[in-house]
Amino acid sequence: MKKKVVSIFLIMLFILSGCTNKVVEDKMETLKKDLNEKAKEIFGTDEWTKGGVKEGTYTVTLRDIKEKMNKDVSEYKNPDTNKECDLDKTKIDFIVSTQKEEGKTNYKIKITLVCD
Repeated sequence: MKKKVVSIFLIMLFILSGCTNKVVEDKMETLKKDLNEKAKEIFGTDEWTKGGVKEGTYTVTLRDIKEKMNKDVSEYKNPDTNKECDLDKTKIDFIVSTQKEEGKTNYKIKITLVCD
């Protein structure tokens, strides 16, 4: 009888821990998507996408978003630990490569989410 109870408890614990990890992963993915939307707001303007931007990496940190842009970043927390994401290591990189055609910036956006 005790073995059955222990077995059922372990199975339930395994199922619940798997579900919790999925929720944490989903929340982290949602935070990345939100940062990607902020990247589009910041770098999606003609100034950045219509060419004439020097080759290099342009970085905006979560601290920049909070302090320079006066945006609320309180939602950026690790859903598992409820600790805030690192304001300096969580960032958006706008990486500009050599311009291939006139009037169009050749770029990619890289999101780094650091939440302990």
